[in-house]
Amino acid sequence: MLSNLNIIKAEFYNFAFIIKIIFTTIFSLIVFNSCKNQKIISAASKKPLVVFLHGYGGNKSNFKMISENLNNDFDILLLDGFKRLNKTSFSWGTVNYDSITNTWFEKKSNMYSIFKLRDFFKNENRTIILVGESQGASIGYSLVLNYPEKFKYLIAINGYVDNKLLINKYKPDYSNTSILRLNGSNDFVINKDMVNSSTAILDSLTISNSLVFHSENHSYSSAEVDLINMWIGNLNSTLYEKN
Repeated sequence: MLSNLNIIKAEFYNFAFIIKIIFTTIFSLIVFNSCKNQKIISAASKKPLVVFLHGYGGNKSNFKMISENLNNDFDILLLDGFKRLNKTSFSWGTVNYDSITNTWFEKKSNMYSIFKLRDFFKNENRTIILVGESQGASIGYSLVLNYPEKFKYLIAINGYVDNKLLINKYKPDYSNTSILRLNGSNDFVINKDMVNSSTAILDSLTISNSLVFHSENHSYSSAEVDLINMWIGNLNSTLYEKN
């Protein structure tokens, strides 16, 4: 009797393992194809590429107000997060507030998105400007701090630097890095301690960053859109002068 139970138990675990492998494979293919299908910009283009990363539960249409205001000097890429929450909502990984560390993002799933984005842009040799909101802003911080040779410019809207998502054990060259930070003065999601901690990290790495507080809590208004467009325009002028 015990022998039969052990056989049934072993078969159950084998079945569960096979299901897990199938699910993981399917999910990886969905993620790969999601990235692949959204890369619609010509590889021959020399224009700076502005990449938009939405917040948790959002989608690429969240940036319509900003992206439509950019002129023809830029190519634009709006991405949906790799994890589908429902028909129109996506994320870049699991979100679960930890009151002990005062952080939001589970490491493994969010790092998975960071690695996928790194690989997605590995053959891009032109300037990449990241624009992220909330979770997308924190993913953007991680890309810039982990891979400054590829990602030099970031507009972080209502985000923070999450230490768990940083992998560098050395100090890279951040001399060309520039970050515009927009945070709500009364944000109920990204609190002042998160903002101050981010400032300390960026300043310790001597990264050029400008922090602007706005009154829209965990959102943004047309005033922030104007500021974003002005910052991107000034950056483009600087890049043009360098070339």
